[in-house]
Amino acid sequence: MISDDWDLEMELLCLPASGSSVRQLQVLSSKITNACSNVPNHVRELAALPADSHRERALHRWAHRQPWRGLLPAEYPFEIPYTPDGVRETTSEHFAFLPHELFAKLSECPELLAELLTGPPGNLDAFWRSTAETQWCQRHPLPEIHTNPGRCVPIGLHGDDAGVFGNQKVLVLTWGSVARELLTLDGRFLFCAMTYAHVVPGKTIEVLYEVLVWSLLCLAEGVYPTCDHCGRPFSETYHPDRWHKAGKPLSDDGYRGVWSELRGDWKWQAEALALEHWYGKNFIRHLCRAHRRIKRLFFHTVPANRSYSQDIGLISDVSGLVRGQQVQTGTHTHSGFRCLEVLGRCDACAGLGRLPSCGRCLFDRTR
Repeated sequence: MISDDWDLEMELLCLPASGSSVRQLQVLSSKITNACSNVPNHVRELAALPADSHRERALHRWAHRQPWRGLLPAEYPFEIPYTPDGVRETTSEHFAFLPHELFAKLSECPELLAELLTGPPGNLDAFWRSTAETQWCQRHPLPEIHTNPGRCVPIGLHGDDAGVFGNQKVLVLTWGSVARELLTLDGRFLFCAMTYAHVVPGKTIEVLYEVLVWSLLCLAEGVYPTCDHCGRPFSETYHPDRWHKAGKPLSDDGYRGVWSELRGDWKWQAEALALEHWYGKNFIRHLCRAHRRIKRLFFHTVPANRSYSQDIGLISDVSGLVRGQQVQTGTHTHSGFRCLEVLGRCDACAGLGRLPSCGRCLFDRTR
């Protein structure tokens, strides 16, 4: 019965995170309470959320009172450059859930650690064996992945923006274990979110990544830090709870997190990695010379509604281009492409999750 109650609670709480609203959560909880007997207390409490504009605030307060809230670490406060109106620049306090602290919290519960991060016994060893021949693994700066891979959890970062705050886009940064294949709501843990409308170009997002990098380094070392992301030491008066944990291992079993993957669309990768060439620039690719204005370097993108059979034909064209052959596709003639250029375009489509489109984005380039 406890398991059933927990499943019902999670189903209700997942509504706002999967496209519904807090109002719909409150309405559904009310209908369950009115129509059923022996309704769990938490469903009655959700049904009692106010029906006015304060229901979201009430839901947050309710969540803070729940026992499972103890699984989350305390938020980490830090100052960021901030613009309230897109013109004036000031500073504001922002908050994040530090990956190394959440990792440590999950380590306190072996069942959750195995379910969300490590997998069954032997899973981590199998993951590192499968990547042992890859260049990124061989060049990884952390020696522990070679000496003690069974205690190294491969960490993947994900970034994207979504219109979840009115019409404003919000940058959402999450992380999770690459060794586990889980649903998005189960496998991604929030680091922080930031509305783009309040971002100071060249300053705000950079501070977010400074905090993230600092936490990832702590995660790789497997110990709590002794100072904050700016180098200021923790003390009895400055983050006293973090001061008490400074220097202690994150996991009693010796687990640590190892950055292994970067996931996100092209726009986010350009922001996160400070790429000079992307689709918002004249030179759109960092692996080739495709250009928006120089005619001989024009690129060609076939519309997304092109049929599957035409996609297959274009992909077969790519094979010919790699072999240096001249290929006629529609009204465009392509010849003399270099392998790196072709693979660069395929990489762009595959990175956007559109593998069948790898043959679409070709340049109009002649000798």
